[in-house]
Amino acid sequence: MPTPKPELWAETNFPLAPWKNLTLWCRSPSGSTKEFVLLKDGTGWIATRPASEQVRAAFPLGALTQSHTGSYHCHSWEEMAVSEPSEALELVGTDLEPRGLVLQVGRRGPELGEGGWGREMDFFFEPIFAILAIFFLFFNLVLCHVFVFYLLEMYPKPFFKTWASPVVTPGARVTFNCSTPQQHMSFILYKDGSEIASSDRSWASPGASAAHFLITSVGTGDGGNYSCRYYDFTIWSEPSDPVELVVTEFYPKPILLAQPGPVVLPGKNVTLHCQGAFQDMRFALLQEGTQVPLQFQSTSGDSVDFLLHTVGVEDSGNYSCVYYETTMSNRGSHLSKPIVIWVTDTFPKPWLFAEPSSVVPMGQNVTLWCQGPVHGVGYILHKEREATSVQLWGSTSKDGAFLITNISGANIGRYSCCYHPDWTSPIKIQPSNTLELIVTGLLPKPSLLAQPGPIVAPGENMTFQCQGELPDSTFVLLKEGTQEPLEQQSPSGYRADFWMPAVRGDDSGVYSCVYYLDSAPFAASNRSDFLEIWVTDKPPKPLLSAWPSTVFKLGKDITLQCRGPLPGVEFVLEHDGEEAPQQFSEDGDFIINNVEGKGIGNYSCSYRLQAYPDIWSEPSDALELVGAAGPAAQECTMGNIVRSSLIVVVVVALGVVLAIEWKKWPRLRTRDSETDGRDQTIALEECNQEGEPGTNTSSPSSVSQGTSVELPVPI
Repeated sequence: MPTPKPELWAETNFPLAPWKNLTLWCRSPSGSTKEFVLLKDGTGWIATRPASEQVRAAFPLGALTQSHTGSYHCHSWEEMAVSEPSEALELVGTDLEPRGLVLQVGRRGPELGEGGWGREMDFFFEPIFAILAIFFLFFNLVLCHVFVFYLLEMYPKPFFKTWASPVVTPGARVTFNCSTPQQHMSFILYKDGSEIASSDRSWASPGASAAHFLITSVGTGDGGNYSCRYYDFTIWSEPSDPVELVVTEFYPKPILLAQPGPVVLPGKNVTLHCQGAFQDMRFALLQEGTQVPLQFQSTSGDSVDFLLHTVGVEDSGNYSCVYYETTMSNRGSHLSKPIVIWVTDTFPKPWLFAEPSSVVPMGQNVTLWCQGPVHGVGYILHKEREATSVQLWGSTSKDGAFLITNISGANIGRYSCCYHPDWTSPIKIQPSNTLELIVTGLLPKPSLLAQPGPIVAPGENMTFQCQGELPDSTFVLLKEGTQEPLEQQSPSGYRADFWMPAVRGDDSGVYSCVYYLDSAPFAASNRSDFLEIWVTDKPPKPLLSAWPSTVFKLGKDITLQCRGPLPGVEFVLEHDGEEAPQQFSEDGDFIINNVEGKGIGNYSCSYRLQAYPDIWSEPSDALELVGAAGPAAQECTMGNIVRSSLIVVVVVALGVVLAIEWKKWPRLRTRDSETDGRDQTIALEECNQEGEPGTNTSSPSSVSQGTSVELPVPI
């Protein structure tokens, strides 16, 4: 079944100003329509709108101009079909000023000249209607004050802003908010005077009076001047105030300077000079914490001056500036480096601290830092009871560093610092905190103990006991990683007790203490031995290692070494597959053999404090012991030993048999040649041979005729 063609008509706020607000409506008789398309014949112009619940869509044209004249028709779009075109609607405007507007609705083409039907509506706004309109307005105001809203030409302009700053970096998310006290409105977003997005009121919930337009990721081409309007069926609003969207990081950053500054008395004027890199740019001044730029300025040069009149305390803060071009989508520079403006009659109080610590061993170096929020001023360091001061001028950061090398007893004492501006200023200066510089290594070291012990459960109380060698001393408790002492005490005896109630996890750490005589302050002793404190319900896990390796060798044992961070503990070794612990040790060494392959497997260890036998540590990471060739190697079992023994027995038996057989072979003899003085020879004789009677074995003839063979061998 073909899709029925829709109906197209025009609505204005006639009779007041039909040339200022014109909306074309397209409605479909089919309830399954999803979208409407409006076309302007012969121009290629096209617009689309989704269908509302009333199966219609509005195409607002706004203020009618000569470019709007022409012939229009619309289509409705369903799932897989487009309707026939609607009847043509023709806008003819011979004069778009108040004298007239002609809207002609009907079929186009030869049908009109061939008896075809059509309907024509002519609206002429003549001066007489203006007189009547004024009369009716007066009548309504005087008599009953009703229907006044029919005579309003436009709604008031909406409130338009961005949810965040309009000066953004590429890739930022920007949301424009267009709102009005009016309800049930449609909204349109404009960029540089051209419509780029709209929000039909049919999309909004009943009573909606605002629209949000979102740019999910801003590009360099998205900068520009944005505005919005709203409308209903017949009346449009005035355009909103524009919002300049500036996309930064395209040009080099400018330089921002303040004069006077950075500290200014209330009621004074401050000039912020922004120096850019290019000419013919527009500049914006920004203050941290404000949503929109404070000031804009355009210039033909490359710099501008922003003036802050009669500043007050509320003008204190961080300022920066940016410049951007106005002809290419507001592409802007990087933000300048921020500067701080303090509006006060007194410099803020700086902070003095020592690095690495204010307790320094004799001969070491230490740096005293004077830190504050004000930039571009000098700092001055004071030592108590000394007339001279150490100065650092022209610091380029907010920190002033004072280095003391090869520290000695002459450097001990109390220090403070303050700002020292290099210009004449009536602003008051206040000193920093007082820092006590303590030099150690001048007295015998004390001892440090913790009660109830080095392991304490969270929430319990703990006491450090620092025992010195001399009376009338001041004791100082120290913690590694902190720059200042935790606490100082001056007891009457030789010992100070530092009480720490309800300890927490961050109280864990390494502690020590020193002391110095009250008669020689800050000339302190050596540090005590370090004492590590653990605030936990479970002590930290130990480390398990194997010596000489984790691989068993034939007949060799392996020593497993379990090591923990605390003294005075008992270690236990566990082997996978065994319910009860295997071994206990006070030194943490465990000897493992591999008889019948029982030494292979995974091991772990843990420990407990001898003073608290019910508190066990976390188990160590597992350690695996394997055979000579790895986890899949053949185990050295008793069967292997038996087989090896049999092989040895067989080899020994074979040796015995060979020895016996060797004895059965001919013997080797030696004889001397005494009568004739010849060299010794070795005679090889056959076994069981009988000589002939009367034969002289020593004669040469008998030798030559016998069965023996002489082999001469030199001796």
